[in-house]
Amino acid sequence: MEAAFVILIIGVIVAVLGLAEIKRAAAQGAGTAIAGIVFTAVGSVLIIVAVVRGIFWS
Repeated sequence: MEAAFVILIIGVIVAVLGLAEIKRAAAQGAGTAIAGIVFTAVGSVLIIVAVVRGIFWS
């Protein structure tokens, strides 16, 4: 489970850095970077819910 958090954190960092680079260089691909941020945020929420559910409902 810890590996999932690490991977999600890395995903958010890479997506945010990518979005910043896209805006700085006026390049295309902002939608892909935003999708990366959204998907990693949703993944984080799902993992947190799974952990909390496993702790309190086991």
